[in-house]
Amino acid sequence: MIKSSCKHSERLHLSQPTNTYHLPHVQNSRLFPLRVWILCLLLRCCSGDSELIGSSQPIVARVGDDVTLPCHLEPALDVDMTALEWTRPDLNQFVYVWRSGQELVNDIHPSYRGRTSMFSDQLKEGNMSLKLSEVELSDRGTYRCFIPKLSKQALVTLIVAPDAVSSPVISLSGLDRDRGGVVLECRSGGWFPEPELLWLDAEGKLLSAGPTETVRGSDDLYTVSSRVTVDKRHSSRYTCRVQQTSINHTSEAHIEVTDDFFNFPSSLFAATVGLSVAFAVCILFILLLLLLFFNIIRCKICERDENCGKRKIIDHFKHRREKTERVKTLKDELKNKNNEVQQKQTELQRLQQEEENREKILQSVKKELDTRNNEDQQRREEPEKRVKTLREELKTKKEQDMANCTKLVVMDNGPCFNCKERQELQTYDFLHITSGPLYPQSNGKAGKGVHILKQLLKKAVDSN
Repeated sequence: MIKSSCKHSERLHLSQPTNTYHLPHVQNSRLFPLRVWILCLLLRCCSGDSELIGSSQPIVARVGDDVTLPCHLEPALDVDMTALEWTRPDLNQFVYVWRSGQELVNDIHPSYRGRTSMFSDQLKEGNMSLKLSEVELSDRGTYRCFIPKLSKQALVTLIVAPDAVSSPVISLSGLDRDRGGVVLECRSGGWFPEPELLWLDAEGKLLSAGPTETVRGSDDLYTVSSRVTVDKRHSSRYTCRVQQTSINHTSEAHIEVTDDFFNFPSSLFAATVGLSVAFAVCILFILLLLLLFFNIIRCKICERDENCGKRKIIDHFKHRREKTERVKTLKDELKNKNNEVQQKQTELQRLQQEEENREKILQSVKKELDTRNNEDQQRREEPEKRVKTLREELKTKKEQDMANCTKLVVMDNGPCFNCKERQELQTYDFLHITSGPLYPQSNGKAGKGVHILKQLLKKAVDSN
């Protein structure tokens, strides 16, 4: 809201939601334009609407260099947590994208991954310039710096100059007879943007040369050429300089023009050269006439000889017949050789088949022998297995008998127990205890033992 009062006190009021600015009293009405300008400046400063500034001039870089594409907000705003985008109209993916304080690598075009970055420490100051590393020739074009939240964008054009340009080449284009001078031509290609071509003498002074011819190829690279006429009054050393100030690149070529270039031939010398050429042409024409005359005479001599043509024809047909017979003989020999080769191959196949059959028979015989050997071995092993089994059974039975036998034997040391069976019992590890024959307890135990033994024998007989 703007109010103006021009009575006792002339004052301007600029009302905003938070700030109020007052301009002092001005008595001179001639300062009204200044007041309007100050008012507009205040409106711009207090409106809070920032502009996105790029570069009005193209950015030039060489292949392999690192370049920065400028883009910033003015007045500055903090865009660290704002969505920022760098794109190219001819690409479907981003050149660089920043979301929520981090770079989204997967959304960046493959040719720009790892080569683009922003100055993250300067985003709070509104600087969202793009740094492009290792510039390639395909990077040239127009780039768009865009803030989706503010719907603001800025365009930056990148021009990529080739890494290597052809050195200037100076050649002798012709002679200027009117001025008595020599025309030099200088040519150089592979430039971008369009370069400037200059001619210099040995002292470094510019020479007055013709207009520079510029040709732009299909690869957008420029080729420039220019001509200059020099005479003896100038120095003998000349320089062709091709320079591009925007990329600070210069290439030069030098040439020495000696006095021999200015010694033009006189008219007498030209006449002498013309006569010499005419004389040589006449001599060549005479030689051709002599050759033609000699061929005519030779043909006439051949016509006089009636048999000359017939002999030639006969010799021709004879030679042709010999060649035909020789070719036929060679064909027959080749056919015989092929037949022999086929026979040899058939015989070889037959021998191979016989060898395979023999091999099969031999393998079958080997299998039969192996089978018989296995059967014989099994037959020999069966008795041994049986004997081994019986031995193991006997041993097991003996061990069982030993386990079931009583280990303690009490005897009254009578004469009937001092026999052969008693000695055999000792082999079974029995504990043999003797007592007196008149000891009643020993007799009772012996009777009990005999009773138990009889019961065991009876059970054994019943079970069998």
